[in-house]
Amino acid sequence: MPWPQINVSLRCDSRGGHSGNQVVRFLRWWMAILSLFFLVGILTLGQTTPRKSHEADRSTGVGSSPESQSEQADPLRDAKSEANGGSLEKADRAVRNYLVAHPDSADGHFLLGLILFKQGKPTESLSEHTEGAKHHDPGAAELKIVALDYVLLGDYANADHWLTRSLEWNPKDSQGWYYLGRTKYTADALTAFHNAIAWQAQLLKKNSGPFINMGILLLEQNKVEEAVAYLSEAVEISPEESRAHEQLGKAYSRQNDLERAQVELEKAVSLTPDNAALHFMLGQLYRKRGMNEKARLELERGAALKASGVKPKPSPPD
Repeated sequence: MPWPQINVSLRCDSRGGHSGNQVVRFLRWWMAILSLFFLVGILTLGQTTPRKSHEADRSTGVGSSPESQSEQADPLRDAKSEANGGSLEKADRAVRNYLVAHPDSADGHFLLGLILFKQGKPTESLSEHTEGAKHHDPGAAELKIVALDYVLLGDYANADHWLTRSLEWNPKDSQGWYYLGRTKYTADALTAFHNAIAWQAQLLKKNSGPFINMGILLLEQNKVEEAVAYLSEAVEISPEESRAHEQLGKAYSRQNDLERAQVELEKAVSLTPDNAALHFMLGQLYRKRGMNEKARLELERGAALKASGVKPKPSPPD
């Protein structure tokens, strides 16, 4: 079926009823979210959409060796590899070269759109997704990138629209529900996070992400006791998830339960020892508890990490 043209715009919508501080806090949230997205990237670029590549169908030859068939099955494999952890410039160049020979490749245009998004070029990314959609309907993963392009452009109405479309096709995308919740920001965000949690009810292995996200939002709304419940469940689901321990530690601090907060923050630091912010947080907690020598050491570690420019490693996906 024909896919509607993406409206490439630079409109920056403002939501009525939000104070200036709320808008600033909202934008800070999105900057943090998108920074994390750029750091982690798509978990597996080759699996963004469960469709068989048209280019693969044309290029797989009968009688070829297994190795050559593997290479021919995904002519964009090297570009995906570069985009997933190598050089975005190399990935960009490889895809553009491929598109010169295969201008009708939906996969090529969608991949270039993803690369441009990760390079912080949302308008160009939207154009590539529009071009790709002329040749093949985009999947849930592509629509999510389209939505995040609109976030970068400040067009939250369109971001909401395309995230909703993406989740209609893939309702089990907890990351998508989180982004939708942040786009809606207030009461609607709670609904989005509740939905992300609800679909996991029958699963043997749950994803801690929506529980953490719900806890963070509840802390923002000063609903600390409710936040503790969700964050405690997140820790139970993913005991090796540093972010769950960090947020639960913050919640306990808000309740002035400094002993429990210390346990959680120490665990968070042990899981991500290269995170300067966590060392500062733990150092401040030690200081509150009168543990001055420990406080000094943690604050020094945090300062050293910050000065070195070391970035914390992202937690592995559930």
